[in-house]
Amino acid sequence: MAIYIKDSEGWSTNLQQEYHLEALTAFGERVILKRRWQTEDFVKGLVSRCTACADGVTSIASRVTDVYKQAGDSRCSSCYGIGFEAGFIEPSIITYTMADDNDDDIKTSKSGAREGEDPSIQLPHFPRIRQGDMLVRFFSWDSPTNPGAEEGRFVLDAPTPNVLRTGSEFGGALANVIGYTSSIKRLPADHAYQGVVL
Repeated sequence: MAIYIKDSEGWSTNLQQEYHLEALTAFGERVILKRRWQTEDFVKGLVSRCTACADGVTSIASRVTDVYKQAGDSRCSSCYGIGFEAGFIEPSIITYTMADDNDDDIKTSKSGAREGEDPSIQLPHFPRIRQGDMLVRFFSWDSPTNPGAEEGRFVLDAPTPNVLRTGSEFGGALANVIGYTSSIKRLPADHAYQGVVL
């Protein structure tokens, strides 16, 4: 009688994560990642609603906030319009790579404006990346932990996890994430996130 063991082969996931991190370190750029608080964090009890936004709201606005877990003020200087206390989790320094844009994807309108210029980027498997997180690029770094002059702030679109399927496990499991792919958009100078303290 043969015995079949469904092994998820965690060693192969770990190796692929290491290879991906090595490639990002060798060819990537250091940035500061500011992960924003999400509704799932609020449900888990990790963060509370922004008190500056919640104070003085009408009963209708309060009900909308309860249902949709949204901020009371999109220009709040305390939560930056996110709706949860402080808006963002403590910053992380990560490395990422930006993929070359394909000229076929860029279209020029009749007025001369270029569309489709949101570059695609590769990110590490940890920390977990989510839509709305902010990347801050710098012209240079004075030391490995001390950035120089800021080049720009970008917001992440919905990230797609790059997963590895091993054994009998499906690749959609977060335990098998090798990295993330996402597109980024440069934030305008008047965006609320420009006031976020790093």
